[in-house]
Amino acid sequence: MKIAKYTLERWREAIAPLDTPELRARYIARDIPRCRPNMDINVRYKFDLLWSAIDSGKITYSEIEDYKSAHVSTALGHIVPKLVAA
Repeated sequence: MKIAKYTLERWREAIAPLDTPELRARYIARDIPRCRPNMDINVRYKFDLLWSAIDSGKITYSEIEDYKSAHVSTALGHIVPKLVAA
C-alpha cells in the first residue's frame, strides 16, 4: 500500500465515526440516491464515507489528490469493513 501508516490512521479516525449501523443498513438495502443494480455497494460505501469526511473537513481533498484511486481504495478497504447483509 502506498499510503503512509500515519495517514491511514488519521483517515481511520476521521471515517470511523461516520460508519454507523444505520448507514450500513441503508447501503445494504441500497436505499441511497443513484444506486444502480450492478453497482459494487462496498466500493460505493467506502468512497461515500471518504467524501463525507472530506465534506466535514476531517480530511482535506489535498490529502488524497496525489494518490491513485486504487491506492485510496486499498487504504479504505483497510479502514471500512465490508457490508454484510444481516
